Amino acid sequence: MTMSENSRLPVVTESSLWPVYVIGMGAEPTVREKRAPTGEPTYASQTVLMSAGPDGGDKPNKSASVHVLQPASRYDLGTKYVSRGRVFVQPYTPDGGRMTLSITVDELVPADETSTPATSTSGASSSKRGDS
Repeated sequence: MTMSENSRLPVVTESSLWPVYVIGMGAEPTVREKRAPTGEPTYASQTVLMSAGPDGGDKPNKSASVHVLQPASRYDLGTKYVSRGRVFVQPYTPDGGRMTLSITVDELVPADETSTPATSTSGASSSKRGDS
């Protein structure tokens, strides 16, 4: 059996187990052609995934894109957001280059609306999403 036959991708989990943290870039989400594994439409969140840096602070992680099923009208510039609900993680290799992750979440809410932010096993740290 090959690895692809044994693999079940995308990986589906919950944000309580694998939280995704992003920072808003001040833009409105845009609809994507690609649908979620459930068939639902997805939106490019216009956010940047944040990961824990070597000094313990947050740093941008450019090796992943974050999409959302229930987008806010805008993700405010510099505001931290965290995922809520389901999380779909799909590794891919664009143009035969370096492997990246396509992460789709149910929604992104402002991090200050969550009680206790946890550190993500993805290395993502401190993110938010807001409905403006």
